[in-house]
Amino acid sequence: RGIYEEKYFTVSVRRCKGSRQVNEDSLLHALLPFVAKGRTPIFVSMQDSCDLALSAAMADMTGGYVVSPTDAPILLGLQKNADFAIGMRLHFLLAAISAGIPVSALSYDPKVDNVLSYAADIKVYDAFDFDAEELSCQMEKMLGYKVRREDMRSLALRDIEAIGQLLESEEEL
Repeated sequence: RGIYEEKYFTVSVRRCKGSRQVNEDSLLHALLPFVAKGRTPIFVSMQDSCDLALSAAMADMTGGYVVSPTDAPILLGLQKNADFAIGMRLHFLLAAISAGIPVSALSYDPKVDNVLSYAADIKVYDAFDFDAEELSCQMEKMLGYKVRREDMRSLALRDIEAIGQLLESEEEL
């Protein structure tokens, strides 16, 4: 099976300049329950010089994968099929929003806060100091949102098919 055939979620982490770094222990604590439920984390390295080593270390600890998308269509395709996204990189988050999946941000920079303040449904956490249990609960909510949305889509497609059959039967009269 390829990674795109698995149930997965995407994660974007990075090393920051200076002494402040993402709270890896809390992030790991939040991610592992979803790994135990059969969901694979895919760590997306947006800038290999800052992201790759940390992404690889986190992937090793969670049994996940690391990818380095080479262009926007690849990133959007990856995000489109994910259950949800958690990330630090602004363009990663914007791609997830564009793909229509639930998103939570780990903010390390005011620019992330400022851009995401316009998106009402995005929970923003301080990347350096967040509660793992709270993030895990948020991930559970995002997963539930994705499942409900897929159920609603299936029902809508069934209704469209029924309407089409009804119209066809009326044309035959």
